[in-house]
Amino acid sequence: KSLKSMAKSEGSSSSARSSYKKKVDGPLCYCNKRSTPAKAWTDDNPGRRFWCCGSHGFVDWIDKQAQNECQKQSLLEARGVMDRQREEIRNLKQLLSTASQPATSEDSTALLLEEGDRLAEEKKNNV
Repeated sequence: KSLKSMAKSEGSSSSARSSYKKKVDGPLCYCNKRSTPAKAWTDDNPGRRFWCCGSHGFVDWIDKQAQNECQKQSLLEARGVMDRQREEIRNLKQLLSTASQPATSEDSTALLLEEGDRLAEEKKNNV
């Protein structure tokens, strides 16, 4: 497969998180730009590192071998936990924002207790 076709076919299906990027020079893309390391978080390649062109996406795999099924499942489960935690943080921030608006202290207390009960129940069910 040519680099051009790999960049087009796999670049759109690979999602990268920029937090992985380091100051490392990777291989050149077909456009002659230097690629940088990135990490895929697709269901097929969770956590798999690849070289990414800023303009065209996927260039080549850094990790030549894909993970085995146990590794893949563990990474997908961890991603799910992180997604739920992000949602919980978003909900708590929204609750705090609502609680900081003028309201009776009884209303705020009731909302906080209700959210606390919901989170405790959710945590108990996830254990």
